[in-house]
Amino acid sequence: MYVVNGQKIWTSYAHAANYCFLLVRTAAGDNPRRGISVLLVPMDLEGIEVREIASLGVHHMLHEVFFHDVKVPVSCRLGEENQGWNIIRTLLANERTQVAKHEQVDRGLDRLVQQAEAAGVDTKSDRFFESLGRAAATAAAGRVLNYVANQALIDESTDYPNLASVYKASSSQMAIEASQAHLMVLGAEALLESSEGDYELISSIESGIGGGSLEMQLNNIAWYVLGLPKG
Repeated sequence: MYVVNGQKIWTSYAHAANYCFLLVRTAAGDNPRRGISVLLVPMDLEGIEVREIASLGVHHMLHEVFFHDVKVPVSCRLGEENQGWNIIRTLLANERTQVAKHEQVDRGLDRLVQQAEAAGVDTKSDRFFESLGRAAATAAAGRVLNYVANQALIDESTDYPNLASVYKASSSQMAIEASQAHLMVLGAEALLESSEGDYELISSIESGIGGGSLEMQLNNIAWYVLGLPKG
């Protein structure tokens, strides 16, 4: 039996979940990556408290979960005790690469061109081509990075989690460029709740947080890919 105390933040749809994926410290040591275990915690256990975190445009998307002396059976542990770090990296890599942000951006830009033509926007102007071209280029680059990461998964390469961080970092730039393109073409209409530009703007904010913050991805790339020293 594990007795869990603490809190977990940014948990998606926790109010409706049957189980919560939880990382817990089960042993102390010099290396913080060791001594972590993964628990699949039933959300109906006594001592669990869920609070919603207000988010742009979507209700009950994010939550903070508090654990007060929650008794979790050992049978709920995923993998071996204290060996959760590799499981964590692989699962996060799957989350980062299996959400094909590049495809969503590509299709959104195609629809944006149609909306621009219908609204009488000068689609032959340098400004139009520059904005959409930049967004399309980041999506094309992101697509390649996604394919590289997924090929590493197929090849069972140990580089897979690191390449997933590279793609995740690129997806933040894709979201920003897509939102800027919508604002440039549609103007104030891109901020309407009914507009796809509004979704892109919200997505550009969330993409730097969800699935691991942009700063953490850049740290991963610096440490594991480029071999740069800490500090």
